Amino acid sequence: MQAAEAVIRAGMLQAGCGILGELLAADPGYRGPRADCGNGHEAVFVACRDKVIDTVLGPVALRRAWYHCARCKHGLAPRHAEPGVTGASMPPGLAAMTSRAGAAVPFASAAGLLEDLAGVRLTVKRVERAAEASGAARATASRDRARLIAGRKLVPLPPQPLPDKLYAVIDGTGVPVTGKEAEGRDGKGEDGRARTREVKLAVFFTRDKVNEEGYPVRDRASSSYIATFARTLEFMLLDRKDEWLAARLEDLDHGYIDGICAAARKYPLEGVKKDEADKALHYFENNAPRMRYHWFRQCGPFVGSGVVEAGCKSVIGQRLKQAGMHWTVPGADSIIALRCAEASSQPEAVCRNQHNQTAAA
Repeated sequence: MQAAEAVIRAGMLQAGCGILGELLAADPGYRGPRADCGNGHEAVFVACRDKVIDTVLGPVALRRAWYHCARCKHGLAPRHAEPGVTGASMPPGLAAMTSRAGAAVPFASAAGLLEDLAGVRLTVKRVERAAEASGAARATASRDRARLIAGRKLVPLPPQPLPDKLYAVIDGTGVPVTGKEAEGRDGKGEDGRARTREVKLAVFFTRDKVNEEGYPVRDRASSSYIATFARTLEFMLLDRKDEWLAARLEDLDHGYIDGICAAARKYPLEGVKKDEADKALHYFENNAPRMRYHWFRQCGPFVGSGVVEAGCKSVIGQRLKQAGMHWTVPGADSIIALRCAEASSQPEAVCRNQHNQTAAA
């Protein structure tokens, strides 16, 4: 059965290539003996030339009229722009498919998936370039749109139905980068060298859960610094660890940061454990005004960071922080842009050719 399906699919793709080739051959793009070169000069017709382009159906020969501008000293084919493959060998349909695969899994795996699931054979490097080019274009389009909105030149339509409250949360996570990208930056390792660059992820969402009192709930698992205290003091707390942790979480729910710090300082620590505790204490003392959870809850807002922490893991970590990956900043930005679009249910991408990321990913 599987062999028969493979033969039938190959035949259908071949037939599709033939039909698409005939459609593209209907107009080779001949615009007379002369055509505008794009810089205000006249380019002279030379001949009709074939160019093979990869499509979702397979390789297709594109016949196009070729012109040459003596003043600019370059050639052009008016036909290129019409199927959307100007300066490239990958049309938008295949580029979109390739970009989604390259954003979802490592480039080598993406090339394998494209061949197995769609019958499209591309090199790993082409998958990489297509995905990063689409991501770069996507990021540029998002920034341009944001500037228009900030300048009040674009007013997007509000969602329907309009939510009564929209939450915006932001967090950061480190992405492993090449040595050049980390050069001159301080790191957390023993040698003091940086091996990652931080990316900030913002999540906009509406609340969807409330507790028994009707208040938006906080994800208790997000209280990582409280858990750090409990682990650090475990050898002193012994069987009272769970009780101590529950009491500190209750303090956190009521915004009683002084109580948390006082409870942690009761236990004398030295060495690494003292450093861990001091780091957590520093976090609470610096962010106490943002932890007035009891007051926040009385006013009705959601309290917690679980949403953005999950976003950092799923959008950033699952793709960009795998073993052996070392990114350039532009390359990481491109893939993150595609993954954010996918997570936001906006997977459409724009195709341009650009290469930014090392083959390690």
